[in-house]
Amino acid sequence: MLASISQHYIFRIFTFAFLAFLLYFVCSSIPTTLALYEKDQTFLILPAAVMVLSWYFVRLERKTLHYLGLELNLRQIKLFLSGLLIGLAAYGVVVLLVAVYANPAFQINDHLVFIPFFSGIIFLLSSAVFEELMFRGYILKKLTESIGIVKALMVTGLLFGVYHWLAWGILGNWQLMILSLITTGIGHLIFATALLRSGSLYLSISIHYAWNVSNEYLWFYKNDASSITPNALFILTGEQLPQVYFTLIYIAVGLATIFALRAFNFKKY
Repeated sequence: MLASISQHYIFRIFTFAFLAFLLYFVCSSIPTTLALYEKDQTFLILPAAVMVLSWYFVRLERKTLHYLGLELNLRQIKLFLSGLLIGLAAYGVVVLLVAVYANPAFQINDHLVFIPFFSGIIFLLSSAVFEELMFRGYILKKLTESIGIVKALMVTGLLFGVYHWLAWGILGNWQLMILSLITTGIGHLIFATALLRSGSLYLSISIHYAWNVSNEYLWFYKNDASSITPNALFILTGEQLPQVYFTLIYIAVGLATIFALRAFNFKKY
């Protein structure tokens, strides 16, 4: 009986998720003096550990990393580079739509601090790798095989949203929780569509990574009354942008990106 339970998809998914989050908390608890990176102790350690964990669970089923779209070859490298361009372009459209509303002043940040800037860009790669392995990797694959793609996307999308509630510390703030569930849900569908259409987790990782870099270190929208000097490459300064307006922009660009990914022929790679 124990053997049959251990083979059940729910048991394997739960075990994988438990171990992955255990690794997350262990890596986050590393003392600052031993950390590889001052901003977040999970830098490099966590994504590498979850990669090994994913490989182990795949091997238990006598499969290779091809099962998760993680084999490394020239096609995957091309898809990774393509994903960077897609993510940068999608966020660029967001910036253009913001500019239509706010008519902001555009400037290069003269106060940019280069070491934290480049360190932050590198850190975001580890974050994107961890989240893609966690929410579009083994768990999504097993759920898709067991309950179908629609239900699998709903479950993993909800988990992705709840994870961000905890990561962003907004639990209890219902307005932000609802807004974040919408935006992370759109992001989840973008990354999952990239994976499902291409069969490559590298594509979803690079789109996710490029979007995060654009949002945190490439572009920053600063209203006129703000005294904050962000560590981003480009700064837009203009009117206060309503959160609802930005959310609508995000949804529109996200849906357009999803339809573009669905229409694109990845077989040529």
